[in-house]
Amino acid sequence: MKMKKGFTLIEMLVVVLIIGILAAIAVPKYKTAVIKTKYSNLKDLTNAIYRAEQNYFLANNAWADSFDKLDISIAGNNNPPNYISFDNKYCVISTQSAYLYCKDNKINMSYYINFKGQRACFAYSTDDEITNNICKQETGEETIINGAYFYPGTI
Repeated sequence: MKMKKGFTLIEMLVVVLIIGILAAIAVPKYKTAVIKTKYSNLKDLTNAIYRAEQNYFLANNAWADSFDKLDISIAGNNNPPNYISFDNKYCVISTQSAYLYCKDNKINMSYYINFKGQRACFAYSTDDEITNNICKQETGEETIINGAYFYPGTI
């Protein structure tokens, strides 16, 4: 008797079904991980600018109204001096309102710090479950106040 080598149609369908199930689970998890990483980088950048602002304040008894005055180097377009843009991100310093924030346009989120050290996570699309869930997880807050999820305490 001659043995045939190969897979039956049922075996192939089972393999395709298993791959489909794994992909349906893995793709959303991957997307969430990518957005969390980009948001974490945004937080690090904003915190670095905030620390540079604090250093400037300690030396000059006033907040810096320009990135040029800060002891930090960020490669990007610096026009006007309190606004800098680079790599689908931008950061703003507002000395009148005493805050700074950075936004990543790819993930449509921003991280905000006022000069008292209060922080907030902004997810600009209320329809985007992933960004809103990241803000909720980061801050531990369930409710949005003025469009943001506020972190407890200060830096």
